[in-house]
Amino acid sequence: MRSGRTSTLGAVKCTYRAAAAWLAVIAATLAPTGCGRAPVTAEPVKAAKPAADFAETLSKRVTTDAMVAHLTKLQDIADANNGTRAVGTPGYDASVDYVVGVLRAKGFDVQTPEFQTKVFKSEKPVLTVGGTTVEARALQYSIATPVEGVSGPLVAAPVSEAPGCVPADYDGLPVKGAVVLVDRGTCPFSEKQAIAAAKGAVALIVANNVDGELSGSTLGETTDVKIPVVGVTKSDGALLRSKPGPTTLKLDAKTSVFNARNVIAQTKTGATSDVVVVGAHLDSVPDGPGINDNGSGVAAVLETAVQLGSSPEVKNAVRFALWGAEELGTVGSTKYIESLDVDQLKDIALYLNFDMIGSPNPGYFTYDGDQSTAPES
Repeated sequence: MRSGRTSTLGAVKCTYRAAAAWLAVIAATLAPTGCGRAPVTAEPVKAAKPAADFAETLSKRVTTDAMVAHLTKLQDIADANNGTRAVGTPGYDASVDYVVGVLRAKGFDVQTPEFQTKVFKSEKPVLTVGGTTVEARALQYSIATPVEGVSGPLVAAPVSEAPGCVPADYDGLPVKGAVVLVDRGTCPFSEKQAIAAAKGAVALIVANNVDGELSGSTLGETTDVKIPVVGVTKSDGALLRSKPGPTTLKLDAKTSVFNARNVIAQTKTGATSDVVVVGAHLDSVPDGPGINDNGSGVAAVLETAVQLGSSPEVKNAVRFALWGAEELGTVGSTKYIESLDVDQLKDIALYLNFDMIGSPNPGYFTYDGDQSTAPES
C-alpha cells in the first residue's frame, strides 16, 4: 500500500504505544496463579522490574521507525509476488521466512507448525431462467459445472419452516434432472444440497429469506458437495418461484487444499504456567498487500518481540504468534488451539490480538470468555 502509508503509520504510532505499554504491564505483573496449576518457570530470572518502569521502557523502545521498517519489508514482499501476501501464495511464504528470520536473530526458538486449509475460488456464475439472466453468487465450496453448464427445468421446493431439509419436501415433485430452487432457513446449506442431490437435482439455487445478499453462504469445508450451488436474493427467489422456466447454470469454481504455517516464538524466561500470548494474523487478502490489514499488527507484535528479547526479566513467559489463513476464517489460530491439550490450554492466562491497528479509528475490545455473542444494542 504505497499511497496512504504515512497516515497508516501515524495511526500505528498513536494506537500501538498504548498497546505496547499494556502488554509490558501485564507481562511484568500477572501473578502465576490464574488457571489452577503450579507455577513453572522456564529459566530463573532476576526480580522483575517495577511494572510501570518496565512498561515505559518497552513502550519507548518500540518505535514507529522500527515498525515502518517491517511494514516496508512486507510491502516489498508483496511487490515481488503479484501484489499479495495471501496464504497459499509465495508472498505469504516469504512473509513467514521474514518474521522467522527476525525472531531467530534475536535468540528466539521459533516453530512454524503446519496446518491444512482450503481455498475456494470461483468466477461469477451465469444463471439464466426462461431466457433471463439472474444475478447469483456461488456458495463457498460449491463444485463447478461443466463448461457448457447444467440445464433443466426449474423446480421450487414448497415454502415451509424448514424448506428442503428433509427428503419428503420433494415428494411428488419432478426433481430428477431439474434445477431446484429452495429458500434459506433452518438447516445448513450442506443438508439442502445433499437432499436435493439425492433426489436427482443437477443444481441448487438457494434464495435468501431476508432482504440483501446471501451472507455466510458456505457449504462447509468438510462437505462432500455433489451438485453446484448458487444463491440469489429474496426478491429474485420470489420472482423465479412465480415465473419458473428452462434453467441453465454455468459456474467455474475450484477448491484447493494446501498446507500453511503459523509462526510461534516464546520467551525463554518467565513462568510457563501463565503465559501471555500476543498474536496478529500474517496473511493478507488476495487482492492486496495487507499493510494495515494486517501488516500493522504484525509489525507491532514483531517489534515488541525484538525489543523484549528472548530472555527478558518478566514473571510470566510471553508467546508471540503470527497466524496464517485468518482471512479464510481464522483457520491458523483455530488449528493451533485445536493442537493443544487441556494442560497447555490452561497454561495460557491471556491472549492479546492486534489487528489493523493502523486504522484511524481504533477500538479496544475484550471478550468475556463464555462463548456468548455480542448483546443486541
